[in-house]
Amino acid sequence: MKSKIRYCYHNTSALADQIAELDYIPNSVGYAEDAVTWPFNPPFTTDPFYRIYLPLTGSFKLSTLDEDKIISHGSIYLVPSGQPLRFTGVTPCTHYWCHFYSERLGHMLHAPAIREIRLKSRNKYAKMFLRLLKLLDHTPSLIETMTMRNILGEIIALFLSYELTNTDITHTNDDTASRVAKFFEENFSSRISISELCRSFNMSESNFYKSFKARYGVSPRKFLSQTRLNAARKLLVTCKQKTAGQIADMCGFDNLPLFYRSFKKEFGSTPQTFRRQKY
Repeated sequence: MKSKIRYCYHNTSALADQIAELDYIPNSVGYAEDAVTWPFNPPFTTDPFYRIYLPLTGSFKLSTLDEDKIISHGSIYLVPSGQPLRFTGVTPCTHYWCHFYSERLGHMLHAPAIREIRLKSRNKYAKMFLRLLKLLDHTPSLIETMTMRNILGEIIALFLSYELTNTDITHTNDDTASRVAKFFEENFSSRISISELCRSFNMSESNFYKSFKARYGVSPRKFLSQTRLNAARKLLVTCKQKTAGQIADMCGFDNLPLFYRSFKKEFGSTPQTFRRQKY
């Protein structure tokens, strides 16, 4: 008798592999009804976790150093970790929210910006958040913990799938440019020699510059400078007790006049003016 195969699944999706390797740890899930203020979040608070918002009614404004984003019903939002945020009520807003930690997610997203996805049906995701709330209403069992991770993973996959569909950038963790960019982001406060980096990766400087610029659109030196300037901009808001000179030193600038010129060229104002505008 001849065998029949009714269906067969073969994983050919790069996204599925990335989700399988992704680290994400739920921190908290909640439901806010007619919220107009955020008493536990002072202006420009900085937290180490990602945020997901699913508004049901009303709206609020979420401000970063780069943009003001209206969070309103009809969409779901992903807010990256580690950047200063400020919450302002617009209209009484009822929404679900979720905070979670992840180290690898930042390397899979193209840029640290707030992401918005318009939803055809909000009910599906509202039910997922309600399920998460019920699972966290008590100490979850092992099976419930796995269920909770699966639900959160499905929501995160929505954003990653949208990212891959709407950008032509291929994210790889193994190429030289991405490894150097990660090194810059983790060591920007140190003195860094591009020539020594090229030797350590066994590449000529000309080939390295070409591959890096093809990947990120700027030279390695410009990328490093922008990384340092972005770090300084955050610290000017979050570290009020530090002077601009101290912050420049913390971010790897050993030439204070160069720091002032670079900051003004990049952001259109001096560090002191920028700080005054944010308070």
